Amino acid sequence: MHQTAKDIMETSFEVLRPDQELIEAARVFLERDLSAAPVLDHRQRLVGILSEKDCMLLAIDRAFGTNPRPQAHVADLMRPDVVAVRPETSANELATIFYREQFHQLPVVDGARMVGMVRRRAVFRLIQQVLASQPRAITAQASLITHDTQDLIGPASNEAFRRAVENLS
Repeated sequence: MHQTAKDIMETSFEVLRPDQELIEAARVFLERDLSAAPVLDHRQRLVGILSEKDCMLLAIDRAFGTNPRPQAHVADLMRPDVVAVRPETSANELATIFYREQFHQLPVVDGARMVGMVRRRAVFRLIQQVLASQPRAITAQASLITHDTQDLIGPASNEAFRRAVENLS
């Protein structure tokens, strides 16, 4: 099974603008139950990402008046160094990125234009589908490695998971 980012990406997603007020962005996060959103310029190019964590300090300041700040915009707090993937990025590569990093989602870009969003949950769901479709093959492979059914609970389970991820590509 060779799945790519294009196969599992969402093509409808919430975006922010650099000139958007942070308080408005925070409202979008709460209303849409988002943890982060891509920031696109007027040409729909990905220029950054803003997380709810990035907005927390401003929200705390506004709510409790601890350190009132002047009006801030998305561009003031967004992170411009965005990790993005291409539509042809394999599911195996996606799984590896999500496993190693703290991301919940990855923007998908084609050239300079953002075309989709891959969520960690979608990749995890795909891994689960692979595991469910190959239980006997994985168990047989694990048995060859351990030769002892008592050992299948530990290292072989990790090996089976690793092989399932490899089978995504």
